Amino acid sequence: DAMFGTQQDPNPASKAYVGCLIQDWGMNPLFRGAYSFPTIGGRDARAMMSTPLQERVHFAGEAMNININPCINGAMESASIAVKQVLEGLGKPQKPSAKL
Repeated sequence: DAMFGTQQDPNPASKAYVGCLIQDWGMNPLFRGAYSFPTIGGRDARAMMSTPLQERVHFAGEAMNININPCINGAMESASIAVKQVLEGLGKPQKPSAKL
């Protein structure tokens, strides 16, 4: 809130908070703290993985971003792209969004 608050709206982040799930990937025997990283010749794989499946299933996350990896910025940007694709597919008008 301190970062985004104003005098008119001192607690915007707290008011927008819906809920969260905290996952300790290191404790999960199937994942054990895995993360994505670029490999030689693997750049095309990210573009392929981030392509919507039959224009109905959309993927997002830092591993899907071909520009920024691996970080929260990449995850946020890929989520923004996926939401835009979903809304376009539904014929919904787009509002201009802030650049991440």
